[in-house]
Amino acid sequence: ISYSIAFLPTTANGAVASTVTIEPPPVYASGDLLIMAASCGSTGSVSPSTPSGWTALSSGGATLGVFYRTATSSESAWTVTFSTTCTAAVTVAAYPASTRVSTSFQSSGSDVVTWTPTFPGGVTSGETVLLIASAVASLSDPINGSQSESLNVPSSWTWDVPFFSPAIFNNTAPWATAGAGIAEHQGSTSNPTLTSNIGSNFYAAFIVLSVTGTPPPVLAVTATGGGNAGQGMAL
Repeated sequence: ISYSIAFLPTTANGAVASTVTIEPPPVYASGDLLIMAASCGSTGSVSPSTPSGWTALSSGGATLGVFYRTATSSESAWTVTFSTTCTAAVTVAAYPASTRVSTSFQSSGSDVVTWTPTFPGGVTSGETVLLIASAVASLSDPINGSQSESLNVPSSWTWDVPFFSPAIFNNTAPWATAGAGIAEHQGSTSNPTLTSNIGSNFYAAFIVLSVTGTPPPVLAVTATGGGNAGQGMAL
């Protein structure tokens, strides 16, 4: 799965922006199903609006915004606007042409480190289930520059977009950092338990797909470093 990410971090004075621009995934084809997830956190209520050219699957005012569109042969960057300044994690993933069978949204109570949403019923072995998972740190458990938020899913699930969250500056005011990721499961399974290292509000969106298109070929990348090489990433 090809994907892109964008995020809004904070400075010493708090969140500084309410919009973020995200580029298209590096690999996609005309007719692919594009899924966007936008998670956000602040000192109060905050939500993303539907970007131009996208259709919302989530309801208005939701902390976790989920949107979709059918890819054209040439896509350009999109702007996501939030209702106020915030931390945010946004991703767009490209899937083969698919029919959406069902979509459901759930959320946990506040300030929990583990939560088990209900897996959708009636899923067949030939269907693909996407779990868009988000965690927004509770204001009672603020994150600073010495911490980062994580979210784990059961090993039977595969991360298409590994969970990520923006950096939080060492600041005195509490800011709720927001993270997001997209995991995939083929066919039915039990209810997945999500865990985080920090008390959070969890949000989950399940999208059941019947894939009709052809997946792109799998490409492998091997990267090596020597000497005083720093951190790196290859996708």
